Amino acid sequence: MSKDPPNNHSWRKNKSSISWAASGTDGLHTLVAAVTDSGNALMFSRTIDGSALVLSVFSGNEKAKEYITEAGDIPALFAWVLEQYS
Repeated sequence: MSKDPPNNHSWRKNKSSISWAASGTDGLHTLVAAVTDSGNALMFSRTIDGSALVLSVFSGNEKAKEYITEAGDIPALFAWVLEQYS
């Protein structure tokens, strides 16, 4: 088996259509403002294979990392993060 071509992280690359844009700008704004105003930090990313979105919350020495595979789960995740970190 040959190696992956340059800039291709995995031969299993998933062309998922899930995006943080599905949360809408109001949802993102509310989340970022509330969590960071409380002295915490957020990092939005996606898995290397593209199959899930990743939201990491940094609070002191703690790090919570949550994975989302369905756009419909974003509001529930944001509500949980707001409850825990704002």
